[in-house]
Amino acid sequence: MTSTHNTASEGTGDLPTTLYKKLAWRILPLASICYAVAIIDRVNIGFAKLEMSADIGLSAAAYGLGAGIFFLAYIFFEVPSNMILERVGAKMWIARIMVTWGVVTIATGFVQNTEQFYIARIFLGIAEAGFYPGMVYFLSQWFPRKRLAQALALLVIAGPIGSMFVGPLSGWVMSSLGGLAGIAGWQWLFVIQGIPAALLGIIFFFAVASTPKDAAWLTNEEKTAIAASLGPAGAREKATTQFKKAITNRRVWLLGVILAANYIGIYAVVFWIPTIIKNTGVTDVMTIGYLSSVPFAVAVVATIALGIYCDRSQAHRRVLVTGMVLAALGLVASVATGDQLVPTLIGISLASALFTATGPIIWAVTNLQLKGMTAAAAGIALINTVGSIGSFLGPYVMGLGQDWTGNVIVPLLFIAGVAVAGALAALAIPRTPTNQENIEEGHDSGLKTAPPGKAGAAS
Repeated sequence: MTSTHNTASEGTGDLPTTLYKKLAWRILPLASICYAVAIIDRVNIGFAKLEMSADIGLSAAAYGLGAGIFFLAYIFFEVPSNMILERVGAKMWIARIMVTWGVVTIATGFVQNTEQFYIARIFLGIAEAGFYPGMVYFLSQWFPRKRLAQALALLVIAGPIGSMFVGPLSGWVMSSLGGLAGIAGWQWLFVIQGIPAALLGIIFFFAVASTPKDAAWLTNEEKTAIAASLGPAGAREKATTQFKKAITNRRVWLLGVILAANYIGIYAVVFWIPTIIKNTGVTDVMTIGYLSSVPFAVAVVATIALGIYCDRSQAHRRVLVTGMVLAALGLVASVATGDQLVPTLIGISLASALFTATGPIIWAVTNLQLKGMTAAAAGIALINTVGSIGSFLGPYVMGLGQDWTGNVIVPLLFIAGVAVAGALAALAIPRTPTNQENIEEGHDSGLKTAPPGKAGAAS
């Protein structure tokens, strides 16, 4: 049978455009919706806080700890979750993750005190652990390396897009359903936003195939083309050897610090945007919901624009440094004019947009800096672990700061300082990667630049 798919020869590591589009349209929409719902269920707590704090006696510090403790549970259980995924298959395990986190989200709507709130957040972290790595693994079974970055970009952009709608949706739920059947608005919020996750988990299980060979909607020729593009699984280096190489590499630690600074900024802002807006004098929860969508909308535009610019200019390092500094300035601007709504919203939108947009750039820089390192997988895992600590610290620092000072000014200025520190760490990374041997043996200081012509520039 004649087909355009036969243009992909075995071992090329790529797919014909027509086949890539077929896979993308069949797989990515549902995967992206699932990812968007994950982000919505992760950040809806910021809106629930507006009413929940008074109902269950939740202090700002306790809220910040609860918001952050989710990530500690997520980090701790991520590796075991991924090990199970490899045994039972991505489709089944992703479906399980979504159903259980949906159930836990619904249950969070019925917590009655701070301790129960902590427990619910821990269980949510356990339930959701492994979701994003699982999605990456799932997509890697369909898309070759040359196409995987495109697929992941389409998946990840669903996060800020989903966040655009969480504000108006949360505002409507809390203002319209509050008191219905004796249930408070913040309780309805968890119930209504938890149900889609559970339903999507069931849909995901029945709607997708685990691997191309199981897909009835692919021809045998298309399955062969996909298998050829993926290639055989390569031999793996011993995990202990990879870990030793990664943990002794200064460049890995620098990248981890940068990612931690970025995550501190992202989650400090994301979990506190509704509170920051409320502090400017806005009391109507529906209005807070609409205004909260502005920073996320700006973040979508910034992420796309900076991604395109970096692809064309290859100036990832320069854009990363500039973005982190401008994010810090946005935080300073948000508190410089006191409690005025417009300047605060502009400043917090700038910070949110640049923290979000520089996230993918950090991973692009990581990919370049670790290129040629046989322990790159261990290095990436270590970078992600260090960075994820920032996900816990960001909201917790904000909560502690508000309890200690009575406002969010001091913690936001502290986060701005962290962003500047992240920019300085990025400056410490050389413009060009050093040679493979130094990286692998752990001799790379992360501070020396390779001689011109030895590696591609990453300005």
